[in-house]
Amino acid sequence: MGKNVTSYTNSGLANDTRYYYRVRAYNEAGNSSYSNEASAVTGKDETIIRLLIGDPSYYVNNKVKTMDTAPFIMEDRTLLPIRYVAEELGARVEWDNDERKVTITLEGTRIELWIERNYAMVDGLYRAIDEYNPNVKPIIVLPGRTMLPLRFIAENLGCQVEWDPARSEVTVIYPAP
Repeated sequence: MGKNVTSYTNSGLANDTRYYYRVRAYNEAGNSSYSNEASAVTGKDETIIRLLIGDPSYYVNNKVKTMDTAPFIMEDRTLLPIRYVAEELGARVEWDNDERKVTITLEGTRIELWIERNYAMVDGLYRAIDEYNPNVKPIIVLPGRTMLPLRFIAENLGCQVEWDPARSEVTVIYPAP
């Protein structure tokens, strides 16, 4: 570094990683002692998922992928097999056949939803899936595909959800900006 430099930009770092720094000054007389250690965590990569109603193809960061069942709208809410979205975010999705329950976990958040129930449990607390419409609930469609309300799950996982009615397109952004 040259003289009178008071800042430094570190580039090419890995996402979601903590880095530690110490600095010291130097001149004709030599080097100073190191400073106290400071640290910083780099941000996470943003994941953008785009879904079209009625189309099993969807996009994750502009790469096309395919679901086995197309998302659809019921009770003014988008339902889809949530595994395709949740796993792209790094979440774990589990099915309990005895309870007919889906559990989704991501970075300390736990969401539990039961088929045909209009409430869910988020981090141990019961919540209405849609406080304005009690008819919004997880369902199973033929040939046995579990369909869950996208907005409720995505927003509880820390995503931003956008709806474009002209294109019948849903965009999920993680983490929410």
